Amino acid sequence: MPTLADVAKRAGVALSTVSAVLNNRPDCFVSEETRQRILKAAEELGYRPNYLARSLAKGKTETIGLVIYEVANPYFARLADEIEREVRKAGYQLLLCTNRDGINVDDRSNLELLSNQRVDGILVWASRYPAEGYTVPLPKKIKSRIPIVVIGYYTKDGTDYVAIDREAGTYQATKHLIELGHKRIGYIAPPWGMNPDHPKLVGVVKALREKGLPEPILITSDGHTRLAGRLAVQSFSTLNPRPTAIVCYNDLVAIGAYRGLRDLGLRIPEDVALIGFDGIEDGEYLDPPLTTVSVPVEALSQLAVQFLLNRINGEAKEPQQETIVPELLVRGSCGAEVTTTVVK
Repeated sequence: MPTLADVAKRAGVALSTVSAVLNNRPDCFVSEETRQRILKAAEELGYRPNYLARSLAKGKTETIGLVIYEVANPYFARLADEIEREVRKAGYQLLLCTNRDGINVDDRSNLELLSNQRVDGILVWASRYPAEGYTVPLPKKIKSRIPIVVIGYYTKDGTDYVAIDREAGTYQATKHLIELGHKRIGYIAPPWGMNPDHPKLVGVVKALREKGLPEPILITSDGHTRLAGRLAVQSFSTLNPRPTAIVCYNDLVAIGAYRGLRDLGLRIPEDVALIGFDGIEDGEYLDPPLTTVSVPVEALSQLAVQFLLNRINGEAKEPQQETIVPELLVRGSCGAEVTTTVVK
């Protein structure tokens, strides 16, 4: 691999001159002819700068790491896209890692990988939702060295976070169904979403108990995908009592359940009302469109990146902790007359 010395030899100039030109240093005073000769020599030799060495010399890599669940889910794909947009605007590049093992996933391996890559900071999607808060699974020594912001849930260990109030979201959804007259409401979620402390289930139960209604009819899915939602409702007709409305763990499960209910000859919303969670674009194109608890992904991403940049630049002295309340986007799948009402 050609080096700076090789370029200097080919161009017939000093090594320091080559370094100044190729790094666009402001104190580089050379003629345009010399500059072009150096650039031509570098191109002819196929010289490529060693960005890692340069970054280590500066003490910064100008790279931010992101750990999310997966990119197959449109919600996480959009989150990653929005975060990359914000990161690039700030002059950084993004290094993405994903977790895809459901409840058994451990963020630690990805966080250690990014730490070893010497990224300037890390954004991590919380993969667990314990009632006491999420704990970043890294030794204190590493956490004290690298800025970290948790996305999606509040933290137990004091790490900066931008959380989503999932409980408030499903509470709004369930309350809306109750106001429409539904008394037997189901809840579809993967196994890890059926934990009594899981905030989404807590929100459903809270709304029902406030009105003295029966506990939700729990329908377990194998995951949080479209297929999982479709398969979860296959035994729907055998349920006794059968729910007249369903709150789903996320929009993908809701879209799958939508198809599964149609397979059984059931009408939406006449026979079963349906509400999702996340606010992905796909739900808008169903007929009738899917009512959903919409998370403001753009605002979530902007705030998370800003918090991280504040830490990287030494501008944050106190904990940065914000919780965003999602909004219920009312459409036709729950039987409401208005199709685009936002309930706050």
